[in-house]
Amino acid sequence: MEIKRSLSEAAVAVAADLGSAPYELAALHSLAYTRTLTGRYDRAVTVSLRRMELSREIGDARGEGLADGVLGEAYHRMGKYELATECLLQAMPLFQKHHAPDYHALCLQKLGHAYEGMGRYPEAIGYLEQSMLMFRQLLLPRKVEQARQALDRCQTAKARYRTRVRLTLVCC
Repeated sequence: MEIKRSLSEAAVAVAADLGSAPYELAALHSLAYTRTLTGRYDRAVTVSLRRMELSREIGDARGEGLADGVLGEAYHRMGKYELATECLLQAMPLFQKHHAPDYHALCLQKLGHAYEGMGRYPEAIGYLEQSMLMFRQLLLPRKVEQARQALDRCQTAKARYRTRVRLTLVCC
């Protein structure tokens, strides 16, 4: 992973020197994603914000959506669920508009995880159900299974919460 990050950093520098925005965007995406995978979330946020800025400068809405997606993932892993949902909700319409159903489905799944992290199970369940349907349509069985497992967790947590509320009402 260290080698990939070093190569991504070098690619960003070369693309910036050449003045090639599309190559710089691709290199920035790779670097941000790698930093997210390696647990360097603060750096992933910094790189993604740069990518978003560059995407806006050249009018690349899909690139802006990708940056929002990585930002959402980084914020989620940092436990900043509100920021994660904000970024992911901004990314979704960009993926819908640019016919990127795979990224749209991932956004739905990540939104489900973020709402799960906040304990907002009805919203989490809604997004996870939508993502599961899209993953089925895209023929991605591993992602369907991941969404199903998260959905089961949320439904179980929601049921436990209802039971606690009922017990509290009965006891008091």
